[in-house]
Amino acid sequence: MFIHLIKYLLIILTISYISCSKDKGNYNYQNLARLTITDQQGKVIDGATYTVSAEQTFELQVQATTSPTQSTAPKLDYLWLIDRDTLSRTKQLTVSASTIGIGKKNGKLIIIDRQTGLSYSNAFSLVISAGVGRGTYILTEDEQHQSSLFMRNADSTSGFRRITALGQLQLGKRPIGMDVTYLTAPGTRNPYKQLTVSCQEGEYPMISVDFETFVPTKAFAAHTALISGEILRPTYSFRDSFAVSNTLFEGIVLINGKCHNILNGRIGDDVYRADPLDYDFGNQNVYFSPKEKGVLLTGFDQKSERIRIFSSKDRNGIYNANFDEKLANIAYWTKGHRLIALADIASPFNSNLISWQYLTYVDGQFYSMTINLTYGLYENAIANYLGAIPQMVGAVNFRFIDGYWYFAQGRTIYRVPIFSNALEAYLTLPPDQSGDIVSWNVYRDPGGRINYVGIASYQPQASSKRKGSYYRFDFRSQQFDQQERYTIDKAVDIELCL
Repeated sequence: MFIHLIKYLLIILTISYISCSKDKGNYNYQNLARLTITDQQGKVIDGATYTVSAEQTFELQVQATTSPTQSTAPKLDYLWLIDRDTLSRTKQLTVSASTIGIGKKNGKLIIIDRQTGLSYSNAFSLVISAGVGRGTYILTEDEQHQSSLFMRNADSTSGFRRITALGQLQLGKRPIGMDVTYLTAPGTRNPYKQLTVSCQEGEYPMISVDFETFVPTKAFAAHTALISGEILRPTYSFRDSFAVSNTLFEGIVLINGKCHNILNGRIGDDVYRADPLDYDFGNQNVYFSPKEKGVLLTGFDQKSERIRIFSSKDRNGIYNANFDEKLANIAYWTKGHRLIALADIASPFNSNLISWQYLTYVDGQFYSMTINLTYGLYENAIANYLGAIPQMVGAVNFRFIDGYWYFAQGRTIYRVPIFSNALEAYLTLPPDQSGDIVSWNVYRDPGGRINYVGIASYQPQASSKRKGSYYRFDFRSQQFDQQERYTIDKAVDIELCL
């Protein structure tokens, strides 16, 4: 019994000694390295988004960087997943985008450090697009008026890609134009949200696609799109550039000279059917105020030969009201005139002011007129006589930019101020016999500066299959950086989404 007691005391003393001994800090510590995974451009993969055309091969080369730096490179295993499907177990991912399928995919790269057994998960998004993403889009028609869309990615060095359908929906005949819808407000580098192609004829005259994937999001069928039951044969379509954030109004369509609003994928009745003058805006003599989101609209009534301003729903809730009484004193200004172009010219920094500019023509003379409204109420009208400007007769693609009317005649783009006839040549195509300009457009950077001008010409006598040509002028280098003869059909509209 006594012997056992001594053993217990010795054990207790030993434990106490060990517990009280000083920690000399002589352990063998080893810092675990942290891995950072980047792609071939040095961008961190985790959280990144990659967009690739369905016709391209997607390649992702990774570089693993340890922190702190190790003397020897870690031995790593790689596992690439797309929506839980294993694509590869190699360091570099190379896969044909068409095998993945159109749409936005969830990607993941799992890396396992063989030495430590630690795994690192890197999530990324992969958008497989039926389109080309940021780039140049040209809507064309062939000699039978069949529509095609020629497009090319902004970074591509190859030729245009031509399509005749959006998804499974065939483009129609006699194309009208394109509208690009943005996601955010002006003044930022707008992410493009939606592209709409409009034609006069076809099973689906108007088709909208998601800009990222180029998958159709809305299709306006010829026989069912109109609430009234009429056949949809638009001559003009104008979509609000920020319609994705507007739940009350998406745009307007002209059908037989009458104005119809677009909302929730349907096209309403003639908004101004109660007009006592039974207005006729012709094929495209209309423009709405982006500030008022469809509440206020102006047009040139070719039946009464006068400027009209309508309120589809004013602040008192009165429908089909018009401003004829306010404009009665200027009705004679445009008697016998023909409208050449119409634009909204108000400053985006004055939310209370609406200014519309009208360019008209009569007896060989041109006139410039401005109508101003403040808080939705008529304020004043200003008329300017521009006189005879031969270059404007038969000109195409009138655009209002920063106080000037720009237009194309022959192989030159001209411009003239709205308050004078000081005409000047703005840009002329190289002398290569590729025909006259039929369409053009500009790309402006977030600061409002014009960086590029895209120009399409057409030579009906060309012996080649394609009779249209495309040029792009870079204002930063002051030269044409793209010149491609006879690569497209006759252009109707150009959008530079760069």
